Amino acid sequence: LASALLNPSPAGHSSPYFASLLLSMTLQGNQKAKGLLLQAPWESAMFMTCLLRFIMDTVREHADFAFAACMRVLLTWITDFPPAVLALMEDRSFFLFTTQSAVSAAESCHVQGLCSILIGVIWLYYPDNAPQGAPYKKADIFDHLVRKVGFDQFTNKWKHLCSDPQFQRHSVAGQPGLYDDQFVDGLQQLYRKVDAHVQKQIAGSDTSVPHVGQASLRGGDEQVQQLLKSQEEKVSFLQAENERLLKASKEARTYEEQSRQQSQSLSETQQQYREQMEALNATVKKRDETIARQAHELADLRKQTDQQEQSLQEEREKAAISKHMSEENIGNLMQQIQNYEHELQSLTQTYAMLEQALTAKDREISQLIAGGASVQQDSAGAEDGGTQGMRVADLLILVGQMDEQLQSCTSLLQSHNIQVPPSIEYINGSC
Repeated sequence: LASALLNPSPAGHSSPYFASLLLSMTLQGNQKAKGLLLQAPWESAMFMTCLLRFIMDTVREHADFAFAACMRVLLTWITDFPPAVLALMEDRSFFLFTTQSAVSAAESCHVQGLCSILIGVIWLYYPDNAPQGAPYKKADIFDHLVRKVGFDQFTNKWKHLCSDPQFQRHSVAGQPGLYDDQFVDGLQQLYRKVDAHVQKQIAGSDTSVPHVGQASLRGGDEQVQQLLKSQEEKVSFLQAENERLLKASKEARTYEEQSRQQSQSLSETQQQYREQMEALNATVKKRDETIARQAHELADLRKQTDQQEQSLQEEREKAAISKHMSEENIGNLMQQIQNYEHELQSLTQTYAMLEQALTAKDREISQLIAGGASVQQDSAGAEDGGTQGMRVADLLILVGQMDEQLQSCTSLLQSHNIQVPPSIEYINGSC
């Protein structure tokens, strides 16, 4: 119940409403449960502290039922278990809150009426001789009731509460009342009892409490005035203390709200971080796939490069062999060319000798013709001329064959990008 009073439910509804409903039903029903509820929690005061904190902190204009139920618990506790009033009065801030709520025009008639009755009941059941260290005396509480609240106001607030439709015993216009018959009867009895004792106190006929009534109301002797002044100073101090506590409570609620916002912001940041990590993991996965694909392509490329390198090496070896063979062939060709040059020089010399011989023969023939030589000499000269002509013809055929060989050698040298020796070009021109 203490947890329900102070903590909202997960669904967003205010658990104190359900807790106050359960409290109200418990007080109406099983007497054994009522006895446990009224006695056990006071030993630790934990439940009472939660109950008082809820009454002071709740937004009462939207929680009249919950407020009334919790006030009913306090009234029942005090009337059925009077020692509870001492524990209740240890919280100065609550008593100041009750006094201020009873006279505040901003509060509803339910809050004003119930707070007024609570002050009267506290005064009625407060022990005449308060234990040492108690924050109040019974006269102090009576002073609050008569001077702070005002007895006329106390009566008027009770009448105002009784005239409210929700206070009636039966539902009004289909809406159930906030108070059941048992609660209404109990409040009426408490009001009459408090009213009677207050009247006696004012009249000075009640000897069960210190005599403050008549003299305090009429502004009597100096001692009473000093007492009232002292009480006013106490009230001022308590009001300041109450304001400090309210400020601290407000700061605590502000801190709680800031903590909630920070927690929400942290949750959002964590969500963003998770989303970023998921995106990063997806990017890393894609990058790994790309790297694997590129590694596979690189392996294929390296394999192709190795194959091409091997082919190129084979081509190099073939080219080296071909070059070696070409160099050998060129050497042979150069040797043949040198041989051809020697032969050609020999043939050229022979050709020159034959040409000189033919020229000499031609000259002799010309001389014979001119000098009228004999027929025998003519025949002999003609035979020698024919023999020389045959030798020249054979020599021309041989020169033609050598020319073909020189042409072949020239083509072979040019095909290997080797410069043709000038001697061969000269010989080709001569042929």
